[in-house]
Amino acid sequence: MANQGQNLDAEEVGLTAKKIKIDAFLELILAGKSSDATTVTAFLLARAKGLID
Repeated sequence: MANQGQNLDAEEVGLTAKKIKIDAFLELILAGKSSDATTVTAFLLARAKGLID
């Protein structure tokens, strides 16, 4: 898939995204497989605010 006009930082080039269930993502966090601080913080904040179950 080619860069579609996104302004990516060097460390973002080549990353992929896919949909997973919320519980599966929480398991990745708890297992230490998803440890990006910004992603984990955003997820936990959204969950604390009741934006996601």
